[in-house]
Amino acid sequence: MRKWLEKGSDLPKSVQLGWEGSVWLPKAALFPAPGQLLVAKSKSKTILVKMLSQAGTGYSFNTKRSRLREKLTLLHYDPIVKAKVLFVEQKKIRSL
Repeated sequence: MRKWLEKGSDLPKSVQLGWEGSVWLPKAALFPAPGQLLVAKSKSKTILVKMLSQAGTGYSFNTKRSRLREKLTLLHYDPIVKAKVLFVEQKKIRSL
C-alpha cells in the first residue's frame, strides 16, 4: 500500500498523487479530466431558517423553507409559555 503513495509510481494519471500547497492530494481532485468543464453548482431549493418566539421568551427552533417563498410567520408551541404563539423568521442559517 505504501508503494501506491510514492511519487512517480506506475498508477494511472487519474489516481496519481501530488502536492498542492502543503496538502497531499490526488491529481484528479486538482484538475478536471480532459474534455470536462468546470461548472458552477446551482443554488439549493431550500434553506434552513431560525424561527424566534414573539412571546419574548427567547425560545427558537429551526425549520426549512423554500428559497423563493417569503419570510415565514407561523403559530407553533412555545414550551416556556406552554401555549401556541406567533413565531417569526429571524435569520437564514444555511442552504440545504
